[in-house]
Amino acid sequence: MRARYDRVSSAPTRAHGPVRVAVVSAHEGSDSWRALLQSLQRTGQVRIRMVSGYSDAEYRHSKSRLQRLRLRLKTFVVYPLTIVARQGALRRDCDTLLVITSPFFLPALVTMLVRGPNIVVLQNDIYPEALIVRKMIRRGGLIDRVLSHFVVAALECATTVVYITDMHREHVARVMKARAVDVVIPVPSHLEADPSGPRFHAAGRLTALYSGTLGMMHDTRTILQFLADGLMPPNLRFVFRTSGAGKAMFERAVSTRFPDLVASGSISIGDGLPEGDWSEMMRSAEIGMVFQAIGAGDVVFPSKAASILVAGQAVLAIAEEQSPLGRLVTEHDCGWVVPPGAVDRLQLALQEATELAVLKRKRLNAHRLGMERFAVDVVAEQWLAVLTGSDRVRESDR
Repeated sequence: MRARYDRVSSAPTRAHGPVRVAVVSAHEGSDSWRALLQSLQRTGQVRIRMVSGYSDAEYRHSKSRLQRLRLRLKTFVVYPLTIVARQGALRRDCDTLLVITSPFFLPALVTMLVRGPNIVVLQNDIYPEALIVRKMIRRGGLIDRVLSHFVVAALECATTVVYITDMHREHVARVMKARAVDVVIPVPSHLEADPSGPRFHAAGRLTALYSGTLGMMHDTRTILQFLADGLMPPNLRFVFRTSGAGKAMFERAVSTRFPDLVASGSISIGDGLPEGDWSEMMRSAEIGMVFQAIGAGDVVFPSKAASILVAGQAVLAIAEEQSPLGRLVTEHDCGWVVPPGAVDRLQLALQEATELAVLKRKRLNAHRLGMERFAVDVVAEQWLAVLTGSDRVRESDR
């Protein structure tokens, strides 16, 4: 398979030419990530080339076991071999390589093979911790020690490492000496920022929306047990628009266990929506749901949370309270944090969500936080500083 070399839309150049940046990742990235790259390109200060193995559409629509197996083969075998074959072109044609942890060992591979360009590593996921959380390897075991060695070696060779939360940076600092050149830049919102604020409806049922992937690091047991206990408020409806490896199992559980709630419209399940419909759905829902399994907050930050905040939805996070997401929601009073398995806490949170004054306060706080930290133009400014070597990178708000 040949790697996909897609250029983000052309942009004017400066007199001395823009910085030539290759974005190296098996998965081309989400819509929000590609929108961020386009925003960077439009500045004229960087020229972006995307070097990917498969599209986001292929990633999200690979649902069967065979399709998921093929995707893993592309990610862990075919794409890395392609990068090995293309190392000369990357060295010759680029000033900076932006290497993303897809697959997780890609930064180690690139830093070992490519000499010359600056190498910026984006730590979207923290490995091998993610494999430990998924119970695929044992903490302190041989595989953990070997992988940790390679991950640390790669990060130490990088020009700059970009983390998406302060806690992720702190986690890596346990095994690697902290470096002043490394920075924290939040994930960007896919939803276009609207400074006018969230919409408030005069009447009708409230909507709690889950829009995004479901996989091994998403806790769905808590919400399913909540529904099984018959605790759903009458003036609330759940909408699930999902993709990913856990989608089929979750939808089957909802359909078979709660057919009356589905038939009455209290629960709606379905696939993701086209761009325009998705944006309208995000702006219309009052509550945005995020599910994280125990331990997941140590290794990933849910990108959907950025769009939830920019939309001005109150966040209903089923997540550990001391995770990056849990701390963010609590510190900014922009929603509720429910520990996985705490069905009673979920009931209390949804009861409070039906108090319109409380809900309005949390939604306004969410929108303010989203605009200040996760809007694409805000995040793009920080990325531009990293890629052009300027001194405008700022630490994320804590």
